[in-house]
Amino acid sequence: MAEAKIRVFLADDHPLIRTGLSLAFENDPVVSIVGTADNGFEAIEKIEKLIPDIVLMDIDMPGLSGIAAIRELRKKFPNMMVLVLSTYNDRNYLQASKKAGANGYLLKTISIESLSDLIIDIAHDKEVVSPYILYLSRRI
Repeated sequence: MAEAKIRVFLADDHPLIRTGLSLAFENDPVVSIVGTADNGFEAIEKIEKLIPDIVLMDIDMPGLSGIAAIRELRKKFPNMMVLVLSTYNDRNYLQASKKAGANGYLLKTISIESLSDLIIDIAHDKEVVSPYILYLSRRI
């Protein structure tokens, strides 16, 4: 019996990022993008229905920001793995992400291969040592 794919949800207001990552993982044997959203409100609504293993959340989105969406997700899904995927290499965003309850912070400069490897390792609770992720908190 084949192992179930790692179900990833992507929230980002840039269509290029959503489409690009969806296409990049389209034929991946391990990772599957199960849903996308372009704002925090839509993300929460879809995540509640899809219950992904991992959420990749942009910070700066219209309507409800990624930070506010993470706060809401933490109330409903305290053990869900939520990773910020951002262009901002800024301490204020990093601290706000940590305070909201994000598990990790990734910059969008990461390669698809490195992102895939990180998703797989994180989903399997492996110890991750990588220059691409800053762990903000660990699952309980």
